[in-house]
Amino acid sequence: MVSVIGIVAAIALLVFLAFKQWNMLLVSLICAVIVGLTSGIGLWAIFSDYYMPGLVGFFCSWFLIFTIGAVYSEIMSRSGSVSAIAYKLVDVFGKEKILLVMFIVCCLLNLGGVNPYVQIFIVWPMAVVLSKEFNINRGIWLSVFYLGLFTAQLFPGNPSMVNTVVSQILEVSAGTVPFICLAMFLLYAAAGYFIIRRTEKRWEEKGRRYVETESDRQMVKPERDDLPGLAAALTPMILVILLYTGLTSGWFAFAGIQRLASSNSILASMGTACIVCYLLNLKKLRGSEKDIIFKGMAGGLSPTFAAAVIAGFLGVITGSHGYQLFTQAVQDVGGNPYMQCLIAGSVTGFITGGGAVTAQTVLGTFGAGWLANPSVNTGLLRQITVANTAGGITLSPHSGGLHGVMGFAGTDLKESYPACITSVILPSIVINIIFSAIAVFM
Repeated sequence: MVSVIGIVAAIALLVFLAFKQWNMLLVSLICAVIVGLTSGIGLWAIFSDYYMPGLVGFFCSWFLIFTIGAVYSEIMSRSGSVSAIAYKLVDVFGKEKILLVMFIVCCLLNLGGVNPYVQIFIVWPMAVVLSKEFNINRGIWLSVFYLGLFTAQLFPGNPSMVNTVVSQILEVSAGTVPFICLAMFLLYAAAGYFIIRRTEKRWEEKGRRYVETESDRQMVKPERDDLPGLAAALTPMILVILLYTGLTSGWFAFAGIQRLASSNSILASMGTACIVCYLLNLKKLRGSEKDIIFKGMAGGLSPTFAAAVIAGFLGVITGSHGYQLFTQAVQDVGGNPYMQCLIAGSVTGFITGGGAVTAQTVLGTFGAGWLANPSVNTGLLRQITVANTAGGITLSPHSGGLHGVMGFAGTDLKESYPACITSVILPSIVINIIFSAIAVFM
């Protein structure tokens, strides 16, 4: 029981100190010690056996991806491609619809199977330009991004990792019960977007507007008359989406190119897009190659490390006695399968902060029993499982993915997270409760 209290106290302290803008490396170390000592783990073992393996494992897995993503964002910004696309959105839709347009873009990228980190590399540079153009506080964009990400998970047939994992374990298509899928998608999207719009207007009334950061000041901003054409600006972005989707799906097997893992596909697609963007803007970018690469590599280091220190903290949590007690409590949850999924998925998702990990944990515990229950509609169960293991509840303040995204975006919990709670997390919880309850009576 002391270990469970230690986990709760450590997470609460991490959130509090993050809002106070403490250094996250120091915060994660302090909180890891609290979890470890309350679980009876030796002080040295906390770091050598749990914290460092989690940190190093994440860093090794994601450093190259964050680096190539940062180089891609830098070259797209330096060439003027990002500004060209952003100004086109401004001209066509205006301020009143720009949040909706960016939300739809995030949804479409997710439905196209694009990795969430790739999505932020594509979307965030445009968001910065739009923030300055319309004097919008950048803190709102994280809500737009995550609302697009999580609502798209509910769309029938979504090819995301979580949908794939759940569909494979439950042996059912991701396109089953399409009307339930669409109903959840539309309700979540409408509620979340409505709250985002209200939040942005309230911030505007209070004077919370665009504030230029140091990275914004260092950004090279081509004159509007010197921007590339829309086709040239869009080509690298479209190339990333098509190449990533094609390489992960095996589209190019006819040419002898085998299906690649997601991480390798990201590196190949974004690396190719960087080269294409450079060639399309050769006259403008010639002579600045070293600066682009060095600045991009430096830009990739900080967010990778920010996420890695949280992964180290989570490594201590998952190795603690309190986490084992929690796992046992999840296994002992009784009742209807849909309500079991709601409770176990929500609690596990909040602790781990990751959709695929949550789905595997919950289905590994309950999946066989659910499938053996003749009263369970596996298609409906699949959708309820996705909603509860990949919904807004996984956007916990100690999520490594969240801190990686915030590190790249140059924002923090204090600036962005309150809006995420009201527009992304709470609507997801309410909708999941409603549809889990409906499923019980279907």
